[in-house]
Amino acid sequence: MEKDKAFNPGSANFEAYYLEVTPEYIKVKPSKKLLVFYSIFAIIGVALPVVIFFAERDSDAPIIQVVIFGAIFFLIGAGMMSVALLRRYPCIDLRQRIFYPRGKREGALPDMSSAIPLSEAREIEISSRHVHSKNNSYTCYSLFLNFYGNRRFTMLNHGNLKAFMRDARLLSQYTGLPLPQEEDEISENERKKAHLYNLKAAPFLLVFGLVWTLLSLVLHCGAWIASDDWFPIAFSGFFVLIGVSILIFAVRLIIERLRK
Repeated sequence: MEKDKAFNPGSANFEAYYLEVTPEYIKVKPSKKLLVFYSIFAIIGVALPVVIFFAERDSDAPIIQVVIFGAIFFLIGAGMMSVALLRRYPCIDLRQRIFYPRGKREGALPDMSSAIPLSEAREIEISSRHVHSKNNSYTCYSLFLNFYGNRRFTMLNHGNLKAFMRDARLLSQYTGLPLPQEEDEISENERKKAHLYNLKAAPFLLVFGLVWTLLSLVLHCGAWIASDDWFPIAFSGFFVLIGVSILIFAVRLIIERLRK
């Protein structure tokens, strides 16, 4: 089956994208988690040079290297956020019953050359696969919209089973296409595997939170010692709060998974 290449959501282990559903349309949208993940790069890129500048402004130490390093982080984060917010995502116009694989911009004429009548939709397809990396393993779930003529379009592809099935049911409800034996496609065995993978990911998140918090504390203490201004102290303290938040989330995740 031919797979459309207009939208490639990757294989994140969290809900990177979701389906925004209204009576007028169904749209693929970037999640807040994805945008926050990208924004961390931009925040680090801005924060690092600012903190170093205030900490070293009374010395002769050059900060140009730090500025360049921060600029790279900022450009990466801002660039990824811009792409996520401005790109065109698959869209279903529920009033006209038309599917736009490459999206439909607000206030602009749609690209009718790629528009497909929803009446040509054959089925909703869901599948799962195990993704293995050096530090993590998880189950990734894929949601496709299949049309006659051997055409298949990706709607979602991520590792959050609960959010995935919520969106799959909404897509089925609003398009009138049945889900293909949901309990067979996403089996109880896969649910247990996803649970075990989350257990493995939680300690990694805990270690990451500890390292982040310790480094932030060092930076925060340095700001207290080297500067009399409130700004670098408050700014470095913000990163300490982020680290503490990560630790709390990791502990809650471990407790939640162990209770299941």
